[in-house]
Amino acid sequence: MEWLSMLRTLLWCILLPFIFLFRWLLVAIGPALHLSSYVFSWMMIPLKFLAKFETIYIYLGVAALIGLITGSILHLSSAILVSMLSLDSQQKEKRSSSSLQSAEQASFEDSWRNARPKGHRDSLIPDDSLEKRYAEWLEKSRGKNKEDQSLFGLTILEEEDDFENRL
Repeated sequence: MEWLSMLRTLLWCILLPFIFLFRWLLVAIGPALHLSSYVFSWMMIPLKFLAKFETIYIYLGVAALIGLITGSILHLSSAILVSMLSLDSQQKEKRSSSSLQSAEQASFEDSWRNARPKGHRDSLIPDDSLEKRYAEWLEKSRGKNKEDQSLFGLTILEEEDDFENRL
């Protein structure tokens, strides 16, 4: 064990100048280290503030991840359904909005012309089937008193409060 104590003494003698130099260096830059610790703590204040909202960040991150996964699944499933059912939009020719509007207007005008052909005036003659269907309802409405049809018959009368009478 004597050789262990000799090795320790030898290392102490070799490292002594470095240890001495290191301690003087710490003394010299001590105030700068102290000041830098304060600057570092001031720089960490925003991060400490943001750390308080860590649970919100986790919640929003998980929600975004779930949204991305769900959106991807929906996109893939709709793409598979479109390809399986042959609903490709390439079959329809692409048109501009003005051509679509003009085609829609033309189809509307055609349907209007077909609905009321020239020379047929049967559509202008009143239909008695409606009167027959609602004859009972019409008789009830004609038989009502004129007082019931006035505004007074439709108003909701306010009830008197017993609370005011008790005072």
